[in-house]
Amino acid sequence: MTEGLWWLADPQERYWVETLSERRSNLGSQLHAPQTDGAGRPNWRYDLVRATRPGDVVLHWLSEQGTRAFVGWSVVAGPVTSLPIIWHARGTSGRRRARSTQEQPGWSAPLKDFRALKQPLGLDGLSAHRDEIAAVHQELRERYGAPLYLALGRVSLRPRPAKWWK
Repeated sequence: MTEGLWWLADPQERYWVETLSERRSNLGSQLHAPQTDGAGRPNWRYDLVRATRPGDVVLHWLSEQGTRAFVGWSVVAGPVTSLPIIWHARGTSGRRRARSTQEQPGWSAPLKDFRALKQPLGLDGLSAHRDEIAAVHQELRERYGAPLYLALGRVSLRPRPAKWWK
């Protein structure tokens, strides 16, 4: 599970991003993901929850109607555990499937100390620092190689499919 996750050995690289497609009432209280995808296979995105450790910082990215921005951050409060969850994928294939109400095996990490940003930080705000972000990206690529899980497009910051991270 940790192959290619070079940052796990670096105590200064303990930051994660939780992406949400809708605001939850318990935002900042828990990370959770299924243990497998809809086809029953492990999924690297979901497995990243298992790499979190107490003390890590989780940035919360909200992508719902009217908002596409970082809205706050939390701290991982304890170890990852295996818990049953109800999960519905919200990507392209997930939107085509009926919403599930059945429990399935999941990963869960408790969070604490949620802090909302006074002003959400969206792609426009991040893109204003694109050159600085690109310089850090290049430095990390030279030092560690790939994968680099960074949403850096040629013109602006934007979500990128995993095939570009290799």
